[in-house]
Amino acid sequence: MFTGKRDISDQIRIHPKGLWMAQTIDAFISRLRAEGVEAAKKEAEEIRRRAEQEAEEILRAAKAEAEKIRQEAEQQRAKTVARTRTDLELAARDVVGYLRVTLNRALTAVLERMVAATLSDPDFLRNLILQVVKEYAAAEMRGQARLTIRIPEGMAAQLREWLLAQCHTLDAESGQPTFLPEIAAVLTEAGFEYKLGSGTVEVTTESVVKLLSEIITPELQSLVDQAIRPPEQAS
Repeated sequence: MFTGKRDISDQIRIHPKGLWMAQTIDAFISRLRAEGVEAAKKEAEEIRRRAEQEAEEILRAAKAEAEKIRQEAEQQRAKTVARTRTDLELAARDVVGYLRVTLNRALTAVLERMVAATLSDPDFLRNLILQVVKEYAAAEMRGQARLTIRIPEGMAAQLREWLLAQCHTLDAESGQPTFLPEIAAVLTEAGFEYKLGSGTVEVTTESVVKLLSEIITPELQSLVDQAIRPPEQAS
């Protein structure tokens, strides 16, 4: 008599129907194994699919963030370029304005020196005054207002006697002076002034420099404009 222990598989094999049961159990186990593998495959596939979706979402979000950063950087760059261009244009405008003012001051200084030196020349001033005297002598002799000539204080000795000699003529019939302008040495700058009636004309350093500046300054400004004009606009 067998007294040892047998496991369930042995018992199944010993049983008359043991072979059939063993096959059934093996099939059940194989089925379970196959279903487990299939389920594992499906789970793995689902995990892979979800991982790919998450990866795509992460990649899409990263691309969107990168594009946003790029656009913000481009906008900032454009703002910086525009601000820099504006600053440069303002600086250039200020420089050009300063250049214009400096050139005008330099021009005025040069003209003042040249005009003052010229009008301080007694010979030049004599000729200039003589032309004025001749021009207005006939008008005064026709009974119009008397001519008044103002000369610089420092040139009174050089011009007064000469001017009187040039203007002091006698009438052939009466023997009285026919033309004798009033001469006043009162100017504090080079040049002279002449007055006939209510009108006064200045031929002084200030008036001549002003006149010359009005003539020269526009041309000078045009030269500055041509110098700062971009090459494509200069042609």
